[in-house]
Amino acid sequence: MTTADPRDLTPSWREWRFWLFVCLAALAALAVIRYGAATDIGSLGKLPPSFWVIAAMVVIGELWPVAAMATDGRRPTAQGNGLVASTTFVFAVLIFWGLGAAIVIQIIGIMLADLPRRRAIYRTIFNISQYSLSWAAAHVVLTVMVADRHPGSPLDLHPRVLPAIVLAAVAYFLANDLLVSIMAKLHMGGTLRSHFFYAFGYHLFSEGALLALAPIVVIALQQSPWYLPLLLVALIAVQQNARVSNRHQRLALHDELTGLANRKLLYNSAVQALSDARETGRSVGVAFP
Repeated sequence: MTTADPRDLTPSWREWRFWLFVCLAALAALAVIRYGAATDIGSLGKLPPSFWVIAAMVVIGELWPVAAMATDGRRPTAQGNGLVASTTFVFAVLIFWGLGAAIVIQIIGIMLADLPRRRAIYRTIFNISQYSLSWAAAHVVLTVMVADRHPGSPLDLHPRVLPAIVLAAVAYFLANDLLVSIMAKLHMGGTLRSHFFYAFGYHLFSEGALLALAPIVVIALQQSPWYLPLLLVALIAVQQNARVSNRHQRLALHDELTGLANRKLLYNSAVQALSDARETGRSVGVAFP
């Protein structure tokens, strides 16, 4: 039997801090989208067919995410939609065509992935806000560090811009993690620290691998868009590795015969609960049936 995703349980309107944060994030995202529309989106009609091929790959990546499991055995409740291959292509679009084009295909991918699954409306709004602000953080780093970059024109990839790309990837990862951690804290309780470092090593490695593939996508765009389908093999390998990692993690925390939680999972959950209680000043107890 499957359980409902707690992120799809709409909080009460009395949880005003949660709704205030969602509204502020949405307003900030609208400002970012408006900025992107003023600088980059005007050139969308002039983009080559390869852009729309990437847009299709973004949609495919959003439709088949890989969920992560933390050390306490929970399913991902603090890291957006899990590991999505679309990250590679959106980052490549950001590098090559700019913020406006990246936000457009990211929003298309989120809408096409969330609506058929009937996710909570607030969650779709927040996902759009979260990614818009995270890609904006990466865009700021690229704009500051690459002096000859012009909005709406492709960025010429050469070794001198690689440090800027690496720092932009770091800015995206940290901004994305922080935003969803704040939302998770306000929605489900716990501490900001526990949500921020939730499956942190897994996400750092997996997201880092996806972001590292983006410059290769840009090189393929500069040479020939026919190279793009070859990257699907690498992305499938990353996703399969993530699934194997999740399977091993689950086997380490559950009895192989019965599928029930083992002592290691109980210990990890107790340590996490005690840490949260210590930081929030609340009490915690263990009940045995």
